[in-house]
Amino acid sequence: MLDRVIEKLLALQECDAHRDNIQNQLERIPVEVARSEQSIQNELDAIEAAKIAVREMEVRRKNLDTEIKLAEEQTARYKTQQLQVKKNEEYRALQHEIDGMAGNISDLEDSEIGLMLEVDEATEKAKKEELERNKTIEDLKILISKREGHREDFEAELASAVAAVESAAAELDEKSMQVYQYVKMKAKRPPFVVSLEDQKCTGCYLRVPNEIKAEILKAKELVRCNNCSRILYCLPGHSLNS
Repeated sequence: MLDRVIEKLLALQECDAHRDNIQNQLERIPVEVARSEQSIQNELDAIEAAKIAVREMEVRRKNLDTEIKLAEEQTARYKTQQLQVKKNEEYRALQHEIDGMAGNISDLEDSEIGLMLEVDEATEKAKKEELERNKTIEDLKILISKREGHREDFEAELASAVAAVESAAAELDEKSMQVYQYVKMKAKRPPFVVSLEDQKCTGCYLRVPNEIKAEILKAKELVRCNNCSRILYCLPGHSLNS
């Protein structure tokens, strides 16, 4: 009689484990989707950051171009003034300014050329990385779509698993169910119905006293481990002797 109860408890435990596994899968889906969505946003942010960096370099190049034009205009004014002066000292002073502006213009032009090369390189790199990041984004979107599809499948499986648990529970008498529910509460994690082998509980792997062994041998009622509270039974063909 008790063996039959143990069989039903093991069946219920298996149904419980299957239901819990599906429930855990369902609970992980939103977390995984959120993680993928964050990864997509990270990729988009990186693409935008690269574009901003290129735009900022373009602004610096344009500013250099403006500085060169202003310097050239100032040089032209110095040269005009130089044609109008009559004293050598004034002429030489203006020539000094013209030479200084020429050196400044040369430095600015060198900087502009260097920056133009940097812009071209950064633009090419940004385009290549954008293609790669867009491919990653598409892969992540596909993954999200699959996980959303899995959600529907798991929800359908969960409904079936819950029904299986209810059916297995209905096979047990009220007292046995109360003991099982109590053990679930005390043990916290499965399994809740375990075998006793070599006088050790296979749930917590601790040795049980002789009194527990004797109760299992009597096979009159459900026996629980004195250490972890799990329901104990003896596998056919296994000895309870120490």
